[in-house]
Amino acid sequence: MCGIFAEFRKQGHVNQHILDGLKALEYRGYDSWGVAVIAQSKKTSLAFEKHIGKISQSELCVSQSLVGVGHTRWATHGGVTEENSHPHADCSKNIAVVQNGIIENYLEIKANLKKKHTFRSQTDTEIFSHLVEELIEKHDFFDAVRLAFQQVKGWNAVIVLNGMTKEIVAVRKGSPLVLGISDKATFLVSDPHALLPHTKQMYYLEDEEFVYITADSTKLYDINGIEKKLVTTTLNLQSSSTNKGEYEHFMLKEINEEPTIILKAMKTPTSVLGKWKTLSQSYNRIVFLGCGTAYHAAMMGKLLAQSFLQVPAEAVIASEWQSSLVLAKNTLPIFLSQSGETIDVLEGARYMKSKHMKLAAFVNVEGSSLCRMVDMPILLEAGPEIGVLATKSFIAKLSKLFLLLSFAQGKEAYTKMLKEMQQAVEYLKKTLQPSFIQTYIEPVTQLLAKHHHAFVLGRGLTYPLALETALKIKEGSYVHAEGFAAGELKHGVIALVEHGTPCMLFVAEDDSKAAMLANAMEIKARGGVVIGISQEHEQVFDYWIQVKDCGVPTILIQAAVGQLLGYYTALKLGRDIDKPRNLAKSVTVK
Repeated sequence: MCGIFAEFRKQGHVNQHILDGLKALEYRGYDSWGVAVIAQSKKTSLAFEKHIGKISQSELCVSQSLVGVGHTRWATHGGVTEENSHPHADCSKNIAVVQNGIIENYLEIKANLKKKHTFRSQTDTEIFSHLVEELIEKHDFFDAVRLAFQQVKGWNAVIVLNGMTKEIVAVRKGSPLVLGISDKATFLVSDPHALLPHTKQMYYLEDEEFVYITADSTKLYDINGIEKKLVTTTLNLQSSSTNKGEYEHFMLKEINEEPTIILKAMKTPTSVLGKWKTLSQSYNRIVFLGCGTAYHAAMMGKLLAQSFLQVPAEAVIASEWQSSLVLAKNTLPIFLSQSGETIDVLEGARYMKSKHMKLAAFVNVEGSSLCRMVDMPILLEAGPEIGVLATKSFIAKLSKLFLLLSFAQGKEAYTKMLKEMQQAVEYLKKTLQPSFIQTYIEPVTQLLAKHHHAFVLGRGLTYPLALETALKIKEGSYVHAEGFAAGELKHGVIALVEHGTPCMLFVAEDDSKAAMLANAMEIKARGGVVIGISQEHEQVFDYWIQVKDCGVPTILIQAAVGQLLGYYTALKLGRDIDKPRNLAKSVTVK
């Protein structure tokens, strides 16, 4: 949520870089944007420009500058207005602040500051600019920012630009912030992908670390103002991986990358698999935690761990861990996150780490907060996922779960899994072909696009898949889709089935098949339209999407079918597929 791009150049101009950087961060989710640069005019030290709406076709009007900061805002406090857009200024407009996260005690601080300062917005962020303005009367700029940050509560990343002294101070706690350094400029971004056109030398700020940038130097400090050694690492990404290429949308591009991602997962080194096996066998209980799509992967992890490892396991929505999870001894928490920056995931991980628990994580972004925090990070290696709707990262999570859990069970199970996953890849390639989409996917999406409600049913491993498919349909197309366990059909849900209601059923070639077909008959008897996703075309189906059975990894093909349904329904309805309304890629607020 929200995007930050700041640059301090030794020569040249930052304006176009900031604009392009914000455009590269659009996928994170936003509803307004703004920029502040050090002004060339003698009347004021800073020039501001703010807008609501999309940045895609925009050009900046502010004067060219060596130093500036930009922000894309996802509204929390205050409506979507230019006044509430970042950056926010102090009374004199000499200080500009951008922030990701939430200042929880802003009302208390604002009540004190209102006696002397004039506020222009309804945001929590603006209090920080006035707080620095207050403190700078008795302290230098760096200490004013440092002391201001000590007064605010919550998870935040903050950048403060001083137009009078041409200095930048940045700090993070919880919300991600990355420093980039080249021979021509210094950068601060909320996502390292935005650095790719400029530099691959970067540093991930740890909690309560400050960066102090001037024309002469870039220095790192702790919360007490003690300087620390700054050691950068090299970002191992290609800028081509963040381009759409031949595809109309990132979502479709990323779905089509899934066969390659599965094959890459199958090459996970035995050293990693062995380390995981040793870790997993050291505990008699496993808990998987995630949010949204990652929670659905966690539900899969629970079922697979119970099946392969024969240990008690559970899946918990990360934001509900405090009320849903008993932290019993000898429990291994496993967190799942694409970004590694989801605030609810990080909060739970920090707490469990403080209790000296060993932690593991399935995470896609190397160097992210979660990746650095846990004892065993399992990298998804799916590459940058730009589309807001999680697709290839979900496939990567499932692939890694299949491999690690089968390896922990033994050689025979692992060998069988590799063979079945290879079959799944071949079937998945056929599923992604235009002929398959035209034959099986498009007729269903035409039906979905005409209705306001749809249901998706599953049993066993296909139950979390039903939830995920419903999520993809409603996220992308805004059609209300509800996933549920098929056995619950008669316990209330069937009351919503009426003539013409689209009902999708994942019918697996296992012991649940007969029960699923019985559910299909019950739906049809109420006038519902039955869409079967299965290997065989059963008589009860009004529509059929063929999915070849290849054991447990059939889930990978079925998941891709659900993603394609979400994509093509959204396409028919003319939705903003890569950036759906109100959604954000990296959720850094509670």
